[in-house]
Amino acid sequence: MKQPNWKRWEVILLVDMYFRLINHPELVSTECKKLSQFLRSSNLDKALEDNTYRNAEGVQMKYQNIRHLVEGKGLSAHSRLDEEIVRLHEENITEFECELSTIINCK
Repeated sequence: MKQPNWKRWEVILLVDMYFRLINHPELVSTECKKLSQFLRSSNLDKALEDNTYRNAEGVQMKYQNIRHLVEGKGLSAHSRLDEEIVRLHEENITEFECELSTIINCK
């Protein structure tokens, strides 16, 4: 089953995680699992229908796409949305943090 495109808020959470962990690669696997659990719980119907929906391995792959955009390492199959969110983080951290805060406060 083809995975749905990542939503803006999902990519924002992932980019935030990437930059929080940039100096702690040993935590990536654990944090990808945590984010996977959150994303799956936020769309329970989809998660119950498809056990690969935003699973830890998929989150880790998406993390590697973000890593490629920032470091030139990792997986290069990033989306335009990934580019947009990384650019937002790099060029307008205030707006990025505002969007992130809105997402976090909706949990």
